[in-house]
Amino acid sequence: MVRDPKLASADDQPAVLLEWQRGTLEYGQPSSKKIDPEAAQPWLALRAAKLAGLPTSDTLDMLSFLAPQVGDTYEQRPFRCERQLIPVLRKWLDLADKIEPERHSSAILVADRVLGRLGYCEEFLRTEPYASPEEEAAADKDHGALEQDLKELRIGTASGRLGFEYYSGNLVQKALQLAPEGVANELARMALLDDRCHWDFNSDSADCDKIITEGEAFLTRFPEDEWTPSVHLILAEAYALVASNPEEEISPTPPEKRTEWQKKAAAHYRAWYAKSMNDRDRALVWQEIWALDAGMGPWLLTPSQVAVP
Repeated sequence: MVRDPKLASADDQPAVLLEWQRGTLEYGQPSSKKIDPEAAQPWLALRAAKLAGLPTSDTLDMLSFLAPQVGDTYEQRPFRCERQLIPVLRKWLDLADKIEPERHSSAILVADRVLGRLGYCEEFLRTEPYASPEEEAAADKDHGALEQDLKELRIGTASGRLGFEYYSGNLVQKALQLAPEGVANELARMALLDDRCHWDFNSDSADCDKIITEGEAFLTRFPEDEWTPSVHLILAEAYALVASNPEEEISPTPPEKRTEWQKKAAAHYRAWYAKSMNDRDRALVWQEIWALDAGMGPWLLTPSQVAVP
């Protein structure tokens, strides 16, 4: 890097100008420097809620948990899941048990989307570093009550970093069983794909086999519709991530395999570019296509390039 133009000599070697993006905390929409497959696709929770066709008041109670949160995480009011979430969720699932399978499947998907907030439950966070014995006992009681309710509702949880608990995603499989075909099945398949593949700090790589298999099957099974561009972008991201895995000393990825993955990533980026009406990401995706075709490798920042919980 040359800080002062006067120091640059005439025989400098060709260089690449890199852009350094600082991390910031800010309000509003996420940075336009990232692409997001969900940016222009239909809101899955709303589609599932409409297909479920349960009473409007109960539907709005469920969707309210997905309302955008203004401000930083630490500015939010405590989310007491035992008092706020469980009663609404229990009623919703009770109503869902009384309707036909496809609508039932869609209602389950709404619950699946809402349970994505389970990691924010105050009962799981335990953020008080100097709690008294009485406060610890009360917190343990609340935690146990929430765990029992989730067990009764057959909602799975898993432990992440630092012991925090989060929803395991097990309801999607129930939704798939209830609707082995049709619109509800397509919604459930999109719910699987929306999780996407992630960098895993435990292995310093990304394992995208399941997402790639599911995404390619989705494109084969379902006719082109408003979900198709998102699936192409999810697959492009997955192929780009596995192509970006670091070389391992024991069993390095063969260069021809890495080249194949990059070609598949570029093909799916091109398919998205041809089909998507999302103007926000078009310039970034075009730059990514150019970079892959030029042999520079993937460089785009994507929301799922973070470690799994």
